[in-house]
Amino acid sequence: MDTPGTWTGSALHEGSIFNPPQQLEAHSPARTIVIVGAGFSGTAVATHLQRLPYAEPLRIVLIERAQTAGGVAYATREKSYLLNVPAGRMSLNAHDPLQFLAYAQRSLPQATAEDFLPRELYGQYLESSLRCATQAAPPHVHLQRVRGEVIAIEKPHRSTNVRVHLHAGNAITAQAVVLAPGNPGPAALPGGAGLPRSRYVADP
Repeated sequence: MDTPGTWTGSALHEGSIFNPPQQLEAHSPARTIVIVGAGFSGTAVATHLQRLPYAEPLRIVLIERAQTAGGVAYATREKSYLLNVPAGRMSLNAHDPLQFLAYAQRSLPQATAEDFLPRELYGQYLESSLRCATQAAPPHVHLQRVRGEVIAIEKPHRSTNVRVHLHAGNAITAQAVVLAPGNPGPAALPGGAGLPRSRYVADP
Protein backbone atom coordinates (compact mmCIF):
# COMPACT_ATOMS: atom_id res chain seq x y z
CA MET A 1 0.00 0.00 0.00
CA ASP A 2 1.30 3.43 -0.86
CA THR A 3 2.16 5.96 1.80
CA PRO A 4 -0.81 8.28 2.46
CA GLY A 5 -0.02 11.97 2.34
CA THR A 6 3.49 13.34 2.16
CA TRP A 7 6.22 12.69 4.72
CA THR A 8 8.74 15.53 4.90
CA GLY A 9 10.72 14.38 7.92
CA SER A 10 11.35 16.32 11.12
CA ALA A 11 14.20 18.06 12.86
CA LEU A 12 16.16 16.62 15.75
CA HIS A 13 14.96 17.52 19.22
CA GLU A 14 17.12 18.74 22.06
CA GLY A 15 18.36 15.70 23.97
CA SER A 16 18.29 13.48 20.87
CA ILE A 17 22.02 13.73 20.18
CA PHE A 18 24.58 11.24 21.46
CA ASN A 19 27.33 12.99 23.43
CA PRO A 20 31.06 12.45 22.87
CA PRO A 21 32.67 9.84 25.16
CA GLN A 22 34.90 12.48 26.76
CA GLN A 23 31.89 13.48 28.88
CA LEU A 24 31.40 9.92 30.19
CA GLU A 25 32.08 8.96 33.79
CA ALA A 26 34.09 5.72 34.00
CA HIS A 27 32.68 4.74 37.41
CA SER A 28 29.37 5.37 39.10
CA PRO A 29 27.98 4.47 42.54
CA ALA A 30 24.73 3.51 40.81
CA ARG A 31 24.15 0.14 39.20
CA THR A 32 25.24 0.54 35.58
CA ILE A 33 23.81 -1.19 32.52
CA VAL A 34 25.60 -0.57 29.22
CA ILE A 35 23.70 -1.03 25.96
CA VAL A 36 25.88 -1.36 22.86
CA GLY A 37 23.95 -0.16 19.82
CA ALA A 38 20.96 2.16 19.51
CA GLY A 39 19.06 0.59 16.65
CA PHE A 40 15.58 -0.81 17.28
CA SER A 41 16.66 -3.39 19.88
CA GLY A 42 19.01 -1.15 21.86
CA THR A 43 16.59 1.77 21.84
CA ALA A 44 13.71 -0.49 22.91
CA VAL A 45 15.73 -1.92 25.81
CA ALA A 46 16.76 1.57 26.99
CA THR A 47 13.17 2.79 26.73
CA HIS A 48 11.71 -0.10 28.71
CA LEU A 49 14.45 -0.10 31.37
CA GLN A 50 13.57 3.50 32.20
CA ARG A 51 9.92 2.55 32.69
CA LEU A 52 10.57 -0.23 35.21
CA PRO A 53 10.34 0.48 38.96
CA TYR A 54 13.71 0.68 40.69
CA ALA A 55 14.34 1.25 44.38
CA GLU A 56 18.07 1.86 43.92
CA PRO A 57 19.92 4.32 41.63
CA LEU A 58 20.40 3.08 38.08
CA ARG A 59 22.58 4.40 35.29
CA ILE A 60 21.87 3.29 31.73
CA VAL A 61 24.61 4.01 29.19
CA LEU A 62 23.45 3.78 25.57
CA ILE A 63 26.39 3.72 23.14
CA GLU A 64 25.89 4.34 19.42
CA ARG A 65 28.24 5.17 16.56
CA ALA A 66 25.64 7.30 14.76
CA GLN A 67 24.43 10.71 15.88
CA THR A 68 20.89 9.61 16.74
CA ALA A 69 18.97 6.47 17.67
CA GLY A 70 17.16 4.23 15.19
CA GLY A 71 19.96 2.35 13.48
CA VAL A 72 20.60 1.79 9.79
CA ALA A 73 17.13 0.41 9.10
CA TYR A 74 15.35 3.60 10.17
CA ALA A 75 17.91 6.24 9.29
CA THR A 76 17.20 9.36 7.24
CA ARG A 77 17.99 8.81 3.55
CA GLU A 78 17.67 10.76 0.33
CA LYS A 79 14.98 8.36 -0.86
CA SER A 80 12.13 7.42 1.47
CA TYR A 81 11.82 3.65 1.98
CA LEU A 82 8.74 2.03 3.50
CA LEU A 83 8.36 -0.34 6.42
CA ASN A 84 7.58 -3.95 5.51
CA VAL A 85 5.04 -4.27 8.36
CA PRO A 86 1.81 -2.23 8.56
CA ALA A 87 1.67 0.66 11.01
CA GLY A 88 -0.88 -1.04 13.23
CA ARG A 89 1.64 -3.74 14.13
CA MET A 90 4.70 -1.57 14.81
CA SER A 91 4.06 -0.21 18.30
CA LEU A 92 6.93 -0.25 20.79
CA ASN A 93 4.41 -0.43 23.63
CA ALA A 94 2.62 -3.76 24.10
CA HIS A 95 -0.04 -2.02 26.18
CA ASP A 96 -0.81 0.43 23.35
CA PRO A 97 -0.78 -1.47 20.02
CA LEU A 98 -1.64 1.63 17.99
CA GLN A 99 0.90 3.95 19.60
CA PHE A 100 3.05 4.20 16.46
CA LEU A 101 0.00 4.86 14.30
CA ALA A 102 -1.08 7.68 16.63
CA TYR A 103 2.42 9.16 16.43
CA ALA A 104 2.45 8.86 12.62
CA GLN A 105 -0.93 10.56 12.28
CA ARG A 106 0.55 13.77 13.66
CA SER A 107 2.42 14.09 10.36
CA LEU A 108 0.20 11.92 8.17
CA PRO A 109 -3.41 12.44 9.36
CA GLN A 110 -4.80 10.07 6.73
CA ALA A 111 -2.58 7.14 7.75
CA THR A 112 -4.35 3.91 8.73
CA ALA A 113 -3.30 0.78 10.60
CA GLU A 114 -2.91 -1.06 7.29
CA ASP A 115 -0.50 1.45 5.70
CA PHE A 116 3.20 0.84 5.19
CA LEU A 117 4.77 4.06 6.37
CA PRO A 118 8.26 5.56 5.87
CA ARG A 119 11.13 3.96 7.75
CA GLU A 120 12.48 7.39 8.64
CA LEU A 121 9.20 8.17 10.40
CA TYR A 122 9.57 5.02 12.47
CA GLY A 123 13.08 6.08 13.43
CA GLN A 124 11.64 9.37 14.66
CA TYR A 125 9.05 7.42 16.65
CA LEU A 126 11.76 5.33 18.33
CA GLU A 127 13.63 8.51 19.20
CA SER A 128 10.49 10.12 20.58
CA SER A 129 9.68 7.04 22.70
CA LEU A 130 13.17 7.03 24.17
CA ARG A 131 13.05 10.75 24.90
CA CYS A 132 9.63 10.50 26.57
CA ALA A 133 10.79 7.58 28.73
CA THR A 134 13.81 9.62 29.81
CA GLN A 135 11.68 12.60 30.74
CA ALA A 136 9.27 10.42 32.74
CA ALA A 137 11.94 8.37 34.53
CA PRO A 138 12.41 8.91 38.28
CA PRO A 139 15.37 11.10 39.36
CA HIS A 140 17.47 8.10 40.46
CA VAL A 141 17.25 6.49 36.98
CA HIS A 142 19.60 8.25 34.59
CA LEU A 143 20.24 7.65 30.88
CA GLN A 144 23.55 8.66 29.31
CA ARG A 145 23.75 8.71 25.52
CA VAL A 146 27.29 8.27 24.25
CA ARG A 147 28.45 8.50 20.65
CA GLY A 148 31.29 6.07 20.24
CA GLU A 149 32.39 2.58 19.26
CA VAL A 150 32.89 -0.31 21.66
CA ILE A 151 36.02 -2.27 20.82
CA ALA A 152 36.27 -4.70 23.74
CA ILE A 153 34.42 -6.02 26.77
CA GLU A 154 36.33 -7.74 29.55
CA LYS A 155 35.48 -9.31 32.89
CA PRO A 156 38.27 -8.85 35.45
CA HIS A 157 39.30 -11.92 37.42
CA ARG A 158 37.13 -12.53 40.52
CA SER A 159 34.93 -9.54 39.79
CA THR A 160 31.19 -9.35 39.22
CA ASN A 161 31.67 -6.24 37.06
CA VAL A 162 32.66 -5.92 33.42
CA ARG A 163 34.75 -3.27 31.67
CA VAL A 164 33.49 -1.82 28.39
CA HIS A 165 36.27 -0.23 26.31
CA LEU A 166 35.60 2.45 23.70
CA HIS A 167 37.67 3.32 20.65
CA ALA A 168 38.26 6.82 22.07
CA GLY A 169 40.20 5.29 24.98
CA ASN A 170 37.48 5.45 27.62
CA ALA A 171 36.38 2.45 29.68
CA ILE A 172 33.13 2.03 31.61
CA THR A 173 32.60 -0.22 34.61
CA ALA A 174 29.20 -1.91 34.45
CA GLN A 175 27.26 -4.66 36.16
CA ALA A 176 25.48 -5.76 32.97
CA VAL A 177 25.93 -5.31 29.21
CA VAL A 178 23.31 -5.62 26.47
CA LEU A 179 24.73 -6.32 23.01
CA ALA A 180 22.50 -4.87 20.28
CA PRO A 181 24.87 -4.27 17.32
CA GLY A 182 22.28 -5.00 14.64
CA ASN A 183 22.33 -7.52 11.83
CA PRO A 184 25.67 -8.49 10.30
CA GLY A 185 26.37 -7.53 6.72
CA PRO A 186 25.40 -9.94 3.95
CA ALA A 187 27.76 -12.77 3.14
CA ALA A 188 29.70 -12.57 -0.11
CA LEU A 189 27.99 -14.20 -3.06
CA PRO A 190 30.22 -16.90 -4.59
CA GLY A 191 31.41 -15.50 -7.89
CA GLY A 192 29.92 -12.10 -7.13
CA ALA A 193 33.27 -10.34 -7.33
CA GLY A 194 33.32 -10.91 -11.08
CA LEU A 195 29.88 -9.44 -11.72
CA PRO A 196 29.53 -5.86 -13.01
CA ARG A 197 28.20 -3.36 -10.45
CA SER A 198 25.32 -2.54 -12.76
CA ARG A 199 24.01 -6.10 -12.28
CA TYR A 200 24.91 -6.96 -8.66
CA VAL A 201 25.10 -4.86 -5.48
CA ALA A 202 26.78 -6.71 -2.63
CA ASP A 203 25.33 -4.58 0.16
CA PRO A 204 22.49 -2.23 -0.87
